[in-house]
Formats: sequence, structure tokens, C-alpha cells
Amino acid sequence: MVICANKNHVVACGGTWEGDKLRGKAREFGEYRIGIDNIAPTITPINISSGRSMRAAKSIVFSITDNLSGIKDYNGYIDGQWVLFEYDQKRNRLEYFFDERVAWGNHNLRLEVSDERSNLRTYTTKFVR
Repeated sequence: MVICANKNHVVACGGTWEGDKLRGKAREFGEYRIGIDNIAPTITPINISSGRSMRAAKSIVFSITDNLSGIKDYNGYIDGQWVLFEYDQKRNRLEYFFDERVAWGNHNLRLEVSDERSNLRTYTTKFVR
């Protein structure tokens, strides 16, 4: 279920299907519609690109956004090992600060971001540390 805040802005407000009926809670008056979120979040690299040297960088930074239901989960992996990314929701910023687990040399990065409806986007790249 979605609420149309104005003609150009739609906000997800949840809901669940019970048989052939949609059940949700309306928190305000307005125009409500049924909508489906089937678009995965967007991952935009800020300071990394394929093959880039990250030797002088303190961190790897991404911007992550979702068009409707919002970011639910994110996981980052360097060379197949999970690493801690910090999420600043106000700035849509996801950041990994380099630590001793990432030695100097060539590395593979995989970032997975999903929204509240389990739409998944994966970003992969190689970098040098």
C-alpha cells in the first residue's frame, strides 16, 4: 500500500495480503493506492572504481538509495570475507573504513543492498590497496 503525498511523491506505508484482501494501517487522511515495489536499491560508488588504487584512501564510500520501501539490509565483502560498512541514513552514505584485515595488494569487493521488499542489488569491483 502506498500513499500519494502529492502528485509527484509516493510514500510506502506497508501492508500485508490476507487472502484476496490487503490490510494496512492508515496514519493520515489522503489518497491511497496499491503499489508494488519491484525495483532494487541504487548503489553509486563515490570514491572507488574498477582497478583504482585505494592506497591513500581511509575508506570506501557509496551512496545507496531506494525508490519506495527503504533500505533494509546491506553487506560488504572484501575477498569473500564480510567487512563492516557503516550506514548514515540521513546522508544515504555507506562507508567501510580500512583496517588491518585488508592488506596491501589486489582485492575484490562485493556490496549487496536490499530494500524492505527484498529487492537486491549487487555491486562488484576490483581495487588495489
